[in-house]
Amino acid sequence: MLDTISSEARRREDLDTLVGLIGEIKEKCPVIYVKDAPYYNSILIENMAVVEDFSDLPAALEVFAEKPGGYIDGFFRTIETLMYYSEIDPLIPAMEKAYPKVLESENIISSGIDEFSTLLGWLLLFRGLKEQDAGSLYEDVSRYWDISREDFDKMVVVLTTSSAGVFEKQEFLKKESKKMNTNKVLQLTTALMHALNKNGMGYSRALMARNALVEYLLDHKRLEEVEKGRSILVPQRASLDSYLTSYLDILFSKPHRVVALMEALPSYLGFLHAHGLIENDEFEGALASLAPLKDDVVGLFKSRPEGRVVVPAIEREWERGT
Repeated sequence: MLDTISSEARRREDLDTLVGLIGEIKEKCPVIYVKDAPYYNSILIENMAVVEDFSDLPAALEVFAEKPGGYIDGFFRTIETLMYYSEIDPLIPAMEKAYPKVLESENIISSGIDEFSTLLGWLLLFRGLKEQDAGSLYEDVSRYWDISREDFDKMVVVLTTSSAGVFEKQEFLKKESKKMNTNKVLQLTTALMHALNKNGMGYSRALMARNALVEYLLDHKRLEEVEKGRSILVPQRASLDSYLTSYLDILFSKPHRVVALMEALPSYLGFLHAHGLIENDEFEGALASLAPLKDDVVGLFKSRPEGRVVVPAIEREWERGT
């Protein structure tokens, strides 16, 4: 019920009522509030994002830092929301404080722990790049990643310069296999993050787009849809529609991941074209084919509380890319 009230309050930008309601629960039903505090604070953080006022964010994140296993799905959703808005400075200390509890929690499966560690490492890397302080960057990140100094330095170069190297079309499909070459896809999409950042997208939002794109590209089932003679790196409308729908279920579980990917698509296609991985006709054809899907996503988010922020962002990137 509180979800429904929250959505309506955000749509009307009547957040004072919602904050007051959660405050009443905290004051009059403290036992109930403490039990579900991460849930209540995840709603408050979503509402902060709608109006882009994060002044109360540190206090709201403290609940997750103290008890990350209490509502880990909500914590991950909060992390993605804040990554989309590039609010990583207050997020990092909360995640660092939560990390030992994440490792020990019986409510978080191993893949969830790995995802948490990976995201925390990325955010530390982005903060270091923003502050232009590379001195202890490797030491900070390697607490959460198993990566050599050499590989780390190479990745930083790709993220911060245009030296992505040369990509060959045939490298992206494993020999005598219908599976994508994971390492090559990761290299390509890491280089894409630099291009997205150069175009004005924050690194943390670019990472969300990159992660979604990697997940989509590595799905072997979608390769069956690729027409003969077309690049396996170009998203196909039907399979991409299906992929996006999986994150826009009845719970709207990953809305900002969908938006980040939709924003990045024109730049991604342009990136493939610039690196000689697709010809001009396929570049223009892909944009034309995916434009109706973009319109569907925009139409859906126009009726959502997030629409005030995310719809103009999608439209802006598509106007730039076309």
